[in-house]
Amino acid sequence: MQTLSFCHIRFSILIALICLLVSGAAPADQGAGLWTRGNFQGMDYWLYVPSSVSGESAGLMVSLHGCTQKGDDMKTLGNWVAAAERNKMIVALPTVPEGGVVMGCWDYYGPNHTETNRYNGRVIGLTQALMREQPVDAARVYISGLSSGSAQAMIVGCLRPDLYAGVGLSAGPVVGSEMSDIYQPRISPEVATETCIRLAGPRAPFFQTQLVSIIFDEQDRVVNAGHSQIAAQVMGTIYGAINRAELDLSQLAGKNTRGYGAIFSDALGRPRISYIMNQGLGHAWPSGSGSQASVYFPSFPSAYPSNRYINGNSIDYPLYLGQFFNAARLR
Repeated sequence: MQTLSFCHIRFSILIALICLLVSGAAPADQGAGLWTRGNFQGMDYWLYVPSSVSGESAGLMVSLHGCTQKGDDMKTLGNWVAAAERNKMIVALPTVPEGGVVMGCWDYYGPNHTETNRYNGRVIGLTQALMREQPVDAARVYISGLSSGSAQAMIVGCLRPDLYAGVGLSAGPVVGSEMSDIYQPRISPEVATETCIRLAGPRAPFFQTQLVSIIFDEQDRVVNAGHSQIAAQVMGTIYGAINRAELDLSQLAGKNTRGYGAIFSDALGRPRISYIMNQGLGHAWPSGSGSQASVYFPSFPSAYPSNRYINGNSIDYPLYLGQFFNAARLR
């Protein structure tokens, strides 16, 4: 992506706000909220409603696990409770239905997606059902994921930019990718951009107020880091976000803030894309909890469902994700 100098007052205030809010590690599992189990059209999910909501409207984060995982892994090790409480954000952690297409993966493959085919309809439907059932602020509805869950999140984010105000992508194949593309992306930024816009159809104008956060490790041995780089190019083109300012990772919460980051803003000076390379993360969900017991990522998944791909020695991404979306939101 193009690098330009950028010193906009609004942007500086935003960065200061994010750093103030996320500096210092949050408690890993504090909060008097409640986890409950649910099922939507055959798709099991965990739901956390934070005590901090207390009857007022809340954000909603739907977060999707990766291959060989389940929503249970993200509930136990994903470090969502503290993030939910501090961000006043309800969290839903679904498990891919019917065991996924292969090894518990979400069906992100190829460019032929609609709002109702594959798993898209159930992810979107769950989001809408929770908006009806819970005190959700419709302007603060977000989706995120790891690996195949990240790819699935990008797909529904492209399909429904009117629904998802923020999309969090962690080490996932870029939209339009095939199963064989994880080791080396073969789709061009131009084709991936066209695919995302085509999926949005008449809802494309809502890209004007959507945000995206991307996190990855350059040494990821499962999904090539080029996918995250292309995703940043794709959304940068769609959003018109080409103005770059460095993000100091050392100011963020977590047990490992090594790497580099940037915030890309649009022509109006509005921060739109958060881009983080967290060195040492590997192919894993960046929980940032500090729990080494949660670190497990062999070279390739082989023992479903024991491979957890969750790294506590990382940035506290759940906390950061909510804070970035809340601080930069445009709706």
